[in-house]
Amino acid sequence: MFKFRLKSVLDYRKFLENMKKMELAEKQRIYLENKQRGERLREIRNQYHQAMREETAVEKVSVTTLSFYHSYIHVIEMQIEMQDQRTEQARRDMVEKQGELVEARKQKEVMLRAREKALEKYRYEEEMKNQKVLDEVSAIKYIRSQRGLDPTAQTTRV
Repeated sequence: MFKFRLKSVLDYRKFLENMKKMELAEKQRIYLENKQRGERLREIRNQYHQAMREETAVEKVSVTTLSFYHSYIHVIEMQIEMQDQRTEQARRDMVEKQGELVEARKQKEVMLRAREKALEKYRYEEEMKNQKVLDEVSAIKYIRSQRGLDPTAQTTRV
């Protein structure tokens, strides 16, 4: 029966890979949420720009209203800038986790290759043991047949 002596190490590396996958999934989720927030802020800014353009198209333009639009658009642009920074940080975190996952996969693959080599060695040794037993049985059967001790052997003696 084959037993890989580094099975616990392989299991641990598989566990680490799964953990890295979950961490990456979380970082991807955070990145996408931040990206969507930025897109929503841009949509809001565009809506207020459009509203300001429509307001200025009217003959009687209120300076207070235009000032409000301008101030609010400025606030939204600051929020967009902060959101872009958060999105960029989330992207960097996600890329870092991707690298960690790649490294964890490499480490697991090293152990899988070691396991395959050990299994091949085990199979070879088992095959050699079986061949040795078969060779010994054949040798014993041949000797017995030569001495006439094997009743199942066909003898051609007269």
